[in-house]
Amino acid sequence: MQLTHLKDQLGFLKNQSNQLSSRRQEDAESALYEGLASLELALEHELTRPDILKHACTRLIDAVRLNHRDERPCLALAFLFLAIEDTETAQEYLHVARQIDYENPLALALEAMLKEMRSEGPAAPPEPTVLNRVPQDAQELDYDQLYDQLEAQINAQIAWLVSQPPPEASLQQGRIQLYEKLVHSLGEQHQAIQTQMAIVDQEIETGDLVQRLRPLEQRLQRYRLVLQQSQTLERLHLDISAEIARVQAQIKRPTPDFGMDELFDRCDAFADQLDVCEQQGMPIALVTDAYTRLTTLAEQLQEILDEK
Repeated sequence: MQLTHLKDQLGFLKNQSNQLSSRRQEDAESALYEGLASLELALEHELTRPDILKHACTRLIDAVRLNHRDERPCLALAFLFLAIEDTETAQEYLHVARQIDYENPLALALEAMLKEMRSEGPAAPPEPTVLNRVPQDAQELDYDQLYDQLEAQINAQIAWLVSQPPPEASLQQGRIQLYEKLVHSLGEQHQAIQTQMAIVDQEIETGDLVQRLRPLEQRLQRYRLVLQQSQTLERLHLDISAEIARVQAQIKRPTPDFGMDELFDRCDAFADQLDVCEQQGMPIALVTDAYTRLTTLAEQLQEILDEK
């Protein structure tokens, strides 16, 4: 990653300090500067000190919590997560920062870096080759040869699958689309093998091939599960993000008749959905940061409306 030219811009965040009066704002400013100092120290150690990185992250999150109208801690967090190549979390904080200041020059630079990192990501795995189907009415089949071909095809597919990293749920559209493609391809592969196996089984016992096929079936099942989890969490994240945008609009231009009860009801509904997802074994950490931000903004909006 080309972080050098952006490292100098961290100072840009420090030089934008406002003259803040309230204790909460002063605490936010202190947390921001402490987080930035720790982030700079972590970069000096070439990101080899997890304790420093953790402290930087903690203090920057404190700054976000204390002052939701300041894009600087969000940009710093986006920078931090880009530095450790966690593009999904970086995107989340970058999105929040650009909602506050859409044309911020550092935000635009980080956005460009994020796109570059994603474009240089690992290439999509090759699509599995689907076996040619043998006509059911074939008069003279070499069953031994067909068995050997089928065994070789299964072994080749298993070898390819084993070489791939285990699939994990993701909010990235490119990753979700890849899972959709693999579920379709592996499903076709599995069906083709079963068709061939039924033909071979007319003359030769295929119990050994059935055993060999199980890793393919297990991985297909895993891809289907991860795809379903990714799609569910992506929909939930989009819904929460849309709610965040509505709340932020209210914070900028509050209206006394805004339905806070309905907002808190929607927050409760999101919490219920997260509980269900967690019970089903989904990695809700992909969404919890957005939910926490929503509830914090909702409380901030309530305070603003109470003062009117």
